[in-house]
Amino acid sequence: MDIERFKKLHADFSSIPTWTKDKHKKHKALWDYLKHKESVSITSGYSSNIPKNFPFSSLHEYDVYEVPSQKTGNLMPYRGKSVLRIYTKRDRYNRTIMCFPLKQAPKSGTDFLFDALSRSNQEHTLENYLSIAGIALPLDNEQKAMLIAEFPQWEKQILKLR
Repeated sequence: MDIERFKKLHADFSSIPTWTKDKHKKHKALWDYLKHKESVSITSGYSSNIPKNFPFSSLHEYDVYEVPSQKTGNLMPYRGKSVLRIYTKRDRYNRTIMCFPLKQAPKSGTDFLFDALSRSNQEHTLENYLSIAGIALPLDNEQKAMLIAEFPQWEKQILKLR
C-alpha cells in the first residue's frame, strides 16, 4: 500500500469534524482505496489482554507498526516488515484493527548495492556492482565510509575510486 496516498485520503476525511455529506464521501473514498488492498483483520474482545495494550483511543486512528521477527498469529506473514494499523470498528463486545502491509521503505545506497550483489551474474568488480546499484561515481567521503562499513573486504578498492 502507498502510505502517502493513504495519509492524504485520511487527512481529507479527518479534517471534517462532523459527519456531513462531504465527510461521508471522503470516508467512502478512503475505504474504496483500502478495500482492494491486502489486509489482515484482528478482532479482540474487551475482556482479553489486548485492552491493556490497545494502541488506539478512538476510531480511525492509525499508526505504522514494525512487525517483530518472532511475531506469531495473524501478523506472522509480515515478520520484519511494516504494516499500517487502523482502528476500524468497535461494538459492545469487540474492537477491530485492520493491518495493511506497506511498500518497502526507500532503500539506502548500500541496500541497493547489497541487492545488486545478490542478483548479479556479471564479472564481480566493484565498479559493476556500483553501476548495477545505480550509485554514480565519483563517491564523496561519506558514501565511501558507508560502503567500507558495509563491505570492509573492499576497503582498498573503495578508497581508490574517484
